[in-house]
Amino acid sequence: MPKPPTRVWEITGWDSTKQIFTTTVPCGQITEVQLQALLRVLAAKFGLTPNEIVGCHLKRRTKGYRGHLEISRENSDERRSTDFSCGDNPYFIARIRDSR
Repeated sequence: MPKPPTRVWEITGWDSTKQIFTTTVPCGQITEVQLQALLRVLAAKFGLTPNEIVGCHLKRRTKGYRGHLEISRENSDERRSTDFSCGDNPYFIARIRDSR
């Protein structure tokens, strides 16, 4: 009997249209909160200066605040799942897929 597919988070990083990073993490090994934190870390590492990272951690609507590390959610009715993304350019996307 074939083994059922394992669900994984597929995480990809893009610089414009060029893929710069890809990995998968089994869904059971990471929480949604940890996944969002991971996307923020990757976006900061690949695309922000130290001062921009500091600005991302200031209170919203205060002088110097930057929204580069905010998480966006997009629901996919077709796949019945939620995709997460973070960053401007480069940016990182996490989506669930089946792995064999």
